Amino acid sequence: MKSLTVLEEIVMLAIYRLKEDAYSVTIHMKILEMTGKDLIIGTLFNVLKQLHRKGYVQKRKGKPLQEKGGKSVMFYSVSEKGLEALEQT
Repeated sequence: MKSLTVLEEIVMLAIYRLKEDAYSVTIHMKILEMTGKDLIIGTLFNVLKQLHRKGYVQKRKGKPLQEKGGKSVMFYSVSEKGLEALEQT
């Protein structure tokens, strides 16, 4: 198993700490809280896509939110494979 980059590790830790409330905005805010760094949202989406492709995070579509104009939010969670990668790192 390949080791995680520092950014992948930070994103996965944020998702893990947020539990059921991990979607792009809350992940972004948690990373800012944890590191003091304001991650560019495009970078966050690229890392989430990489982590999902590697099987380290799972995603599921949430219910449409009124404050998002009726659009659904994508929720993320750390997979078993992702937990193993975090433990190794």
